[in-house]
Amino acid sequence: GGYQFINELAMSYDTAFNIDYAIKEIIKYSKKRLLLKIAKDIEDELESEDVDDLALKLNETSDKILNRTNTTNFQPLMVGGLEVMEQIETLYKKDKPILGVSTGFSSLDNVLNGLCGGRLYILAARPAQGKSLLAQQIAEAAALDNNQVLFFSLEMGNSEYAQRNMFRTAGITMEMISSGILKQEQVMDSLSSALGALPDSLYIIDDAECTTNTIEKNIIRCRVQNKTCDLVIVDYLQLMQSADKSKKDRYDIVTYNSNKLKQLARKYNVPILLLSQLSRQSETRQDKTPMMSDLRESGAIEQDADSVMFIHRPEVYEPNNPKARGLAQVIVAKNRQGRTALLNWMFNKSNGVKFLE
Repeated sequence: GGYQFINELAMSYDTAFNIDYAIKEIIKYSKKRLLLKIAKDIEDELESEDVDDLALKLNETSDKILNRTNTTNFQPLMVGGLEVMEQIETLYKKDKPILGVSTGFSSLDNVLNGLCGGRLYILAARPAQGKSLLAQQIAEAAALDNNQVLFFSLEMGNSEYAQRNMFRTAGITMEMISSGILKQEQVMDSLSSALGALPDSLYIIDDAECTTNTIEKNIIRCRVQNKTCDLVIVDYLQLMQSADKSKKDRYDIVTYNSNKLKQLARKYNVPILLLSQLSRQSETRQDKTPMMSDLRESGAIEQDADSVMFIHRPEVYEPNNPKARGLAQVIVAKNRQGRTALLNWMFNKSNGVKFLE
């Protein structure tokens, strides 16, 4: 109809009285067209795509459609201020005066204020420093504190994880069993007690092909099943696959996953503790203490993280130095919401391998 038709449309709304109605109608039909397109795309992809991935894609797209008229992000600063007041009031009512999930280590909680929803935490170290062990202790402490915890283990199976936990709790080692130091009855009694102490709100997802889609699907499942998901731990970043098949280079995959995990933390308001390998660069220096530049394969890790923590055990490099024996340093090198810190802990091997404050 050209200009004449446009003019007729304009003349038919000669006052502002019907504008709200018109806007709602436009949005409604826009959503209908989008839903029709999504339905067609899903139908076309059902034969070639993974069903769970398609369901996740449908969930993400429907969120975007629903948020088209959602103005929650358009808020005055006063709204944020009121949220802060509410957080502080809640803080004083808690037994533990921290905002987030407790790590089980009071000195670390004091620095980080617990592990808070919407934030991405990096725990990085060279191999054999104990990053998986520390992550497990944090996961178990959180679960025993009535939190629903997802632990994505890309190296260990569920039974191997359980063995580590039970042996540590019982204070025994496989060497004690194989050497005959302990009798079968002693071992089984100790392990039975340790089995009873396993937290039932800690879920181990042992998926060697883990992607961010895997993590998101399990967060949704946990929220449906338990009405909440309080902590996510991923062990570890460099072993993750990419949900985006166009990403082939390791640098691009690590960058994509780091960024996507930060998005998931914000989307579901859950703290994500992401373990990461450090490059060999630290081992070429005289001072082996880790630093930010040692984060492996992508500068995006430091950029995306709200907090970056390193584990440094000097005795790994100086086994004959009595001052280094048993020392475990946890270095909070970046902390967007607070101070940095150097925490001197102990790495105890004598009664079940574990970190101690």
